[in-house]
Amino acid sequence: LLLMVVLPVLSAVLIAFFWPKTYSATGSVLVKTKKPDSIPEAMELTFPKYSDVTKEDLHSEIQLLLSADVIGKTITYLEDNNQVFIGKEKGSSASLTLAQRNEIFNKKIYKVQSRLAATPLPASNVIGITFTGKKPDDAVTLLKALMEQYMIYRTEIYSPGEEEAFLVEQARSYKASLEAKEDELLTLINEKKATNPQQEIANNL
Repeated sequence: LLLMVVLPVLSAVLIAFFWPKTYSATGSVLVKTKKPDSIPEAMELTFPKYSDVTKEDLHSEIQLLLSADVIGKTITYLEDNNQVFIGKEKGSSASLTLAQRNEIFNKKIYKVQSRLAATPLPASNVIGITFTGKKPDDAVTLLKALMEQYMIYRTEIYSPGEEEAFLVEQARSYKASLEAKEDELLTLINEKKATNPQQEIANNL
């Protein structure tokens, strides 16, 4: 019975002193209020209705953040810039087939994915992100690059540039419509030779 107790304790001591240290880098993403339910066809004088961020929205952002696409872009960015290499140091892959290169790359994605964790923080629209690794500097560099690639990828998906161009065009169209209406009213006034009511009263007296 004593041996059964001593062995687990001894194992725990050995692990504590000789097991490689693991570090974690943490970050957070604030999910803002969603865009209007629909973009108006013409500019209106009323404020658009915005929807609150839901739990489903937060979990959707987490799925995007931890997706193979974002992680793959992160790995490519880091290795192309000689910042962090996943697994062995980058070597020549000229002798490998396309299938072999894809297999190696997918293993790298899985390795990074297995060390990532993301969860919504209580009572907030914030997502907490953690990456664990044996090298603290590499962990920080990788997590920073991941968050940057996530923002780039998210921007590409939602294409706010197209929406901006649409709204600018709508604003121009609305302005042109107002100017045309103003010109029409001025022309109508000149044609009808509208008189001043105060002057009409004075003439009648």
